[in-house]
Amino acid sequence: MKELIGKAPEIIREAGKSLLGLAAEIVLLLSVVALVFFSGGPVTVQVISFLALLTGLTLFAFAIARIYSNSGRAQTSDRKGTPVSLAPGKKRDVKRNVHQAAAICFRHRGESLEFLLILNDSGTRRVFPKGYVKEDEALWAAAEREAREEAGVEGNIRREQLTLFWIHKGKKRPQEMAVAAFLLEATRKTWDHKRKRDPKWYSYQEALDALAENRDSEVASELKRVLRKAISDLSEA
Repeated sequence: MKELIGKAPEIIREAGKSLLGLAAEIVLLLSVVALVFFSGGPVTVQVISFLALLTGLTLFAFAIARIYSNSGRAQTSDRKGTPVSLAPGKKRDVKRNVHQAAAICFRHRGESLEFLLILNDSGTRRVFPKGYVKEDEALWAAAEREAREEAGVEGNIRREQLTLFWIHKGKKRPQEMAVAAFLLEATRKTWDHKRKRDPKWYSYQEALDALAENRDSEVASELKRVLRKAISDLSEA
């Protein structure tokens, strides 16, 4: 219950941005205007307006429920048999190999947590440090290496996989690829990372906003799900 209350503002915001949420807001707005405008009008019109208001509230409730369910997880396994988590409702081939590993880098600042994001190859979007897994390389080791090479940080990585998320690679024929995510508490900085990646630390809410910039809603929702999972696990630790 405590976790749900903490997520409530973000879930409501996301619901309001969805197509179902926008439709609900329009219905609610029209129904409220009708109730005010026809407050002294025919009873039939008032009843219809009231029913429209209930319909809008119901639609928005469905939108909230859908966003909340997407922040959960369904279990499957990766190519090495390690349990991974998938956003429910995704019709994907769960037998597909894990192609990349990502480090969800965090650090403590007083009582708050900060998360590290870098620029993608084209410098247009913020992403988690990630990359391809080498032959015979453990997934957690690949994530640790990418954090060092791309973001210039080292620290304590959790070898238990946090979750699995999905990205699209390629412009002409984009392919959906599976990425295993691991939590890494950054304790020291290195200077041999790729400068163009411009690693920056963000508060939790700032990181959510940064991951949504210049992305379609589905991809943004998937990346924010990973961050919500990270903050949930770290809060319970």
